[in-house]
Amino acid sequence: MSYIWEEFTISSLNLFDLLSRVDLHLHSHFSDGLIFPADVVSQAQNKGYKYISITDHNSIEGYDQKLLKQCQENAINLIPGVEMDCGQGLDILVYDKLSNSISPEFLTQIGAITKSENSKRLDVASNCLKVIIK
Repeated sequence: MSYIWEEFTISSLNLFDLLSRVDLHLHSHFSDGLIFPADVVSQAQNKGYKYISITDHNSIEGYDQKLLKQCQENAINLIPGVEMDCGQGLDILVYDKLSNSISPEFLTQIGAITKSENSKRLDVASNCLKVIIK
């Protein structure tokens, strides 16, 4: 198993080229987007993206084996993610550590967090920020 950060080698691409092939903040109809997750992937493929994440608000419902397989077949690295609404205008993007797969930890933790109230999500977010700032 490899983690997603092991796949990025900026030496093989210039930064502009890398950034033009990445979109880690996409939405499907499971939140405020208009299209199905499979169509998000098709559009990403048409635009030449190599790394994407569907970060629906408080939902990971769009991720299923069919979607993961579609990405693998089209050489797109799908990084599971979610946009957590924490209230008070704070939204946080959270990503799994794997691509084209969903770790059990991500499913468990994000599944529980997305079902909780904004105040609980804000507590989790502030605890995450404390860890990052240390």
